[in-house]
Amino acid sequence: RISRTILNQELKVDKNLFIHDVKRNLNQKDILFITETIKKFKNNFLILNKIDLIEKEKILEKVQIFNSNIKFKETFIISARKKEGINKLLKKLILDAPIRDWIFPSEVKTDKTLNFQISEITREKIFHLFNKEIPYSVEISTQFEKFGKILKVYQDILVKKDSQKSILIGKKGEKIKMIGSRARIEMQRLVKNKIFLSLRVKKKD
Repeated sequence: RISRTILNQELKVDKNLFIHDVKRNLNQKDILFITETIKKFKNNFLILNKIDLIEKEKILEKVQIFNSNIKFKETFIISARKKEGINKLLKKLILDAPIRDWIFPSEVKTDKTLNFQISEITREKIFHLFNKEIPYSVEISTQFEKFGKILKVYQDILVKKDSQKSILIGKKGEKIKMIGSRARIEMQRLVKNKIFLSLRVKKKD
């Protein structure tokens, strides 16, 4: 879902892609919120995802509901999991992409700090492993220090409920070990150094 703080921001983008899970039902409150949100953008594309999970007739119904209530420039139906409709969407985006100078030099990969990147790696592994069990409100607090060729990374995984702590830790710590193992491998690729990773799961204050 889009954060509601977005409504109070001035946003400048070339294309706004609003992605909707076709398995989710829309109510009037949702329609009003989406309508108010996309007013901030000039070129709004509707992307209906997970079309492989519902009947074709229902997909058409979703398209009609959206476009009769909200003004989108174009609509694309896709299945990200099965790679259906992705090429058509990419071709459209490439064709419409404006020609201008790069904002960052070619050697710059990101404007995000190392702390942010390392935190996001761990968040990503959590979502891949747990999906619906853990909400997107989970936060990662990261600190690190370098010892020779080893980067020591200390992370707190912050959750809202004690039950979420149990899920992340797992039986005999199996799940938290799995998160750590996968995150460490990707962190090492990022920094091109050995990583010592320490993870703790804590409830937010």
